[in-house]
Amino acid sequence: MHDYRNEPPVITQRTSYAEKQFLHTMLAGATLPFVQAALTALIMAIATAGVIYLFDGIDYIKPMIGIGLITFVIIWLMLQRRWLTLTDIERLTGLDLNNDKHVGEVKTGKVRVQIDNVTPQGHIDQQMMFDLPATPEQLKAYAHGIIHEDKTPSETEWSPIKAGKPFSLDQIRSLKDEMIKRGLLVKANNKNSNLGFVHTHIGKTVLKRIDAMTIEQLTDAMNQ
Repeated sequence: MHDYRNEPPVITQRTSYAEKQFLHTMLAGATLPFVQAALTALIMAIATAGVIYLFDGIDYIKPMIGIGLITFVIIWLMLQRRWLTLTDIERLTGLDLNNDKHVGEVKTGKVRVQIDNVTPQGHIDQQMMFDLPATPEQLKAYAHGIIHEDKTPSETEWSPIKAGKPFSLDQIRSLKDEMIKRGLLVKANNKNSNLGFVHTHIGKTVLKRIDAMTIEQLTDAMNQ
């Protein structure tokens, strides 16, 4: 007997409104990154001077300026990318800027799977319970593809999202890792890892049950 219950991701801490507002200020978006980049560049310039001194160099100015400018630009760009991620620029503009077919962060979830064993006496013994890291829609698509379309668990079969597939590379890897951990997925050949993975009997049984359920059933279970 198999029982499936969906649960939303566990959120350990929420960002307050004041914190979100601060991210959209000049201080957070420009001043702090500029100061951080400038200080890092200064440190690298001093370090460059130290190296030149140790090797009895003559020209200090050009190497220090060059290393300092390169460091400043790299750190500035890294901090700006981080700031854009924190402020969720896609959600603000309503545009799919990274072409992943989603506006904003790609949401994920967890589907709880319980695998039970029925004894000859008719008693039900719980064997194991675990979460599969995917949304109902993702798992439904995965189960249907494996059961009805003879697809493989290959990462290129299911990702990336921007190619119109249901998973990102990290998402399908996370799902496969959990399936391997729970004995739903094993190597096709232990001596040759290039042959990929196949689903075990219990793995296919779980996928068949997921395939038989509707998105509405999975979503309703998530809210229980």
